[in-house]
Amino acid sequence: MTIHISEQAVATPGGRLFVRVWTPAGAAHAHRASPPCPFVLLHDSLGSVDLWRDFPEALAQATGKPVVAYDRLGYGQSDPAQGLPPADFVAQEGQAGLKPVLDQLQLERAILLGHSVGGGMAVNAAVQMPERIAGVVTVAAQAFPEDRTLQAIAQAKLQFQDEAQLARLRRYHGD
Repeated sequence: MTIHISEQAVATPGGRLFVRVWTPAGAAHAHRASPPCPFVLLHDSLGSVDLWRDFPEALAQATGKPVVAYDRLGYGQSDPAQGLPPADFVAQEGQAGLKPVLDQLQLERAILLGHSVGGGMAVNAAVQMPERIAGVVTVAAQAFPEDRTLQAIAQAKLQFQDEAQLARLRRYHGD
C-alpha cells in the first residue's frame, strides 16, 4: 500500500507546531460520508516526530488509517517553548497542542496513541474532549512521578552537562 507523507505547521497561541501526516492511498476517500478515524501520536519527554522513526508509516500500513504526529512546543521542528513548562503541562497539552492540530486538520475524532508522558497527555485529552477522542492507547504511560523516574531525571541532568550528550539532542531538537 502506498503511503503519502505530508507536513504542515499549526499555529497556536504559544507558537507554531510541526505536524507530519501519513495517509494510506485511498484512505481519504474510502468512506466519503465518514472519513477514517486517524491515529494521533503524542511523543515522550524528549521525543519528536522524527524519533517515531518508521512506526507511523508501519501503523498506517497495518491499519489503513491515517497517522498524525506533531512536535510539542520546544521539541523537534516546532517553535521553542517560552520558559519552563508549568506543573500541569501534561493536563494542558490537550487544549494547548492537540486541539489546534485536530481543528486545523479538520479531524472530528481521533484515536490517541501516547508514549510515556505522551500517554498521560492522551488520557487527559480524552477526559477533556470525549466527543473528539474515539480511543486511547498508552505505551509506558506515567500516572505520577515515581521515585525511579525522579532519579532518572536527576541522572539525565548530570549527563546533559556533557556537551556531547547535548549535541545528540540538538540533532532532533535544534537549540
